[in-house]
Amino acid sequence: MGCEVTPATCQLGMSPLEYGDLAGETAEAGKAAIAARLSPAPSPSYRGGMQPQADDRPEDLERRRHALRWVESFAPSHERAARSRRLTLELLRDSPAPFDRSRYDPGHITASGLVLSPTGERVLLVFHNRLQLWLQPGGHVEPSDNNVLTTAVREVREETGISVLTDITPILVAVDFHQIPATDREPAHFHHDLMFRLAAAGDAIDTSAEAREAVWCPIEQLPKYHVDEALLSGVERAIPAGPP
Repeated sequence: MGCEVTPATCQLGMSPLEYGDLAGETAEAGKAAIAARLSPAPSPSYRGGMQPQADDRPEDLERRRHALRWVESFAPSHERAARSRRLTLELLRDSPAPFDRSRYDPGHITASGLVLSPTGERVLLVFHNRLQLWLQPGGHVEPSDNNVLTTAVREVREETGISVLTDITPILVAVDFHQIPATDREPAHFHHDLMFRLAAAGDAIDTSAEAREAVWCPIEQLPKYHVDEALLSGVERAIPAGPP
């Protein structure tokens, strides 16, 4: 079962093309949940103060608008999240290329998936070699990605082999601004990560996917993996939001 394109889903920038191959109808409870999270929400044509750039292509403009709608609808619950939201909004409104991974300062947008297991009791983690941390799967926005949500879904699949359910309403559970350390190929730079709650269609991790160690971690054991504040905050938002 897919997701019907309603005014509520349009206001969050969702469409059958933008979120997998969504089509058909969403359950009434799903529609109500989407509507409840939009109070009030910008209309689909709302620019939110965005400054169009002379070299913006139509698809780039739409990706900006889509990301802006998500970030503007996000209500931060602590100081780090509030600062991250402010800086990410500034990037999306003012940067000439907010999705360009070669833009190191003020950085660029990334997207990730906080993926809950089919039972909702475990979280999917991958080990990030560069940061030496257990994190949620995620990465850069590719030119072929329709928007940040499809980026998150694609990264989850590429890094772990896990597919996500497309009939479950995604939720933006974290906006996090953080620094990435320098390597011999690129300088230290900033990521503005949008973390979406997603629901796994199954729990079989594909070890032949991108070469990252991946595990399903019971929620109560997350401290053992020394996950960062943004991920813990995202889990807190994802669980009170109800089962996926």
